Formats: sequence, C-alpha cells, structure tokens
Amino acid sequence: MCQSRVSLSMIRYQIFFLQTSCRRVFLPLVVIFCCLHLRLYFIDRWQSLNVRTLDIRDRLEDTGTEWRQLLMDLQEIIDWIARADQELTLQQPIGGDLESVQNQNEMHQVTIL
Repeated sequence: MCQSRVSLSMIRYQIFFLQTSCRRVFLPLVVIFCCLHLRLYFIDRWQSLNVRTLDIRDRLEDTGTEWRQLLMDLQEIIDWIARADQELTLQQPIGGDLESVQNQNEMHQVTIL
C-alpha cells in the first residue's frame, strides 16, 4: 500500500510539474497571441474607419461641387434680374400711344430671351 501511495504522490507531483511548466511556457505565448489578436483587430478597425472617412470625404467633395454649381446658377439669375430691372427702369414710363407701347413690348421680349 505504501508503494501505491508513493506512486500516487509521484503522479500528483508530475501533474503539478507539468501544469506549472506549461504555465511558464504557454502563458507568455497566450499573452503574445492575445496581444497580436488585439493588434490585428485594431488595425482592421483603423482601416475600416479610414475607408469610411474617405467615402465621407468623397461625398462631401461631390456635394460641395453641386453647391458651387447651384450658387453660380443663382448668381447668374440674380445678375440677369438686375440687368432686366435696369432696362425696364430705363423704359419707364409706359408710352401713352400704341406705337410706344408696342416698342416697349418688343424691348421687353428681347430682354426676356
């Protein structure tokens, strides 16, 4: 019976030794693996954020181009209205006879086109 106790103790000691030696070897490897995994995760996350940022920048640039075009078109309309207002102001007062009214109407049609 003493032999079996010694044998059992030896087995327990060997199991304990294997567990502690494995911890010494594998625990740093597990830590390194986890660190690498986290690093890869954050690199992937950073790259996806960069892609989203580039997409947003492209959309903003496209929208900015559309707004600039709209502002230029509005400025052209404002300039046309100012010119038409000046020409109409110069044509006042409306003529009292038919011929001057027809002339002013023709001038007005030219201004509209």
